[in-house]
Amino acid sequence: GEAAAAMVAGSRDGSLSAREARPRRAKMTALSTSLGRPQGSSTASFVKLTEGAIESFICTDDSSVEDVRRTLLQVRQQYDSVHSEAEQKEAKLRSIREEIQTADRIQSQKADRVAQLEEKKKAFEQQYQETWQRIVDTQTSRKVYEHMLARIQKEQAILKQKLLIMEEHLSRKRRDVHRRVADSDRAESERVQRTKALMALEEDADAERQAVLASR
Repeated sequence: GEAAAAMVAGSRDGSLSAREARPRRAKMTALSTSLGRPQGSSTASFVKLTEGAIESFICTDDSSVEDVRRTLLQVRQQYDSVHSEAEQKEAKLRSIREEIQTADRIQSQKADRVAQLEEKKKAFEQQYQETWQRIVDTQTSRKVYEHMLARIQKEQAILKQKLLIMEEHLSRKRRDVHRRVADSDRAESERVQRTKALMALEEDADAERQAVLASR
């Protein structure tokens, strides 16, 4: 601003003396410093152009106003180009930062989701282990019950066999009792008949004795 105005005014007055050039050099150096030095490939060309313009303003005594204006216009255009490039890079950098932040948030959400899924997985694994243990216990109890059932059934079969044997023995004993009762009844009948026969013989013997006595 002020340096450019002073440079234009000096050009209108004609040639610059060496004594006037020294403060002008300081002002142009301040101009170069105030414009800054952006980073990138465009920075070098911008700085070289600015320094060349400054040197031409200082060393050339017969620079015209048009040359100064063209040079300033080139410097301004170069500055605008570098400034626009810097803004674009800054916008791109902000976009990249936002993308990084978004990716970080998504990663954090994914990490939280993974942690939740891990917790659910652990819970399901615990439930699976408990269920499997209950199944094993049930199978063990079933085997025990099946063994007990087989043993009871075997004992029942043995008892049934013993019962059949005992029933057969009882039936045989009953038949023996019936036979013995029948034999006893038959023996009693025979005894009664023999007794009667004996009594009849005794009566006949008495009758014969009486008859003998009566005949005497």
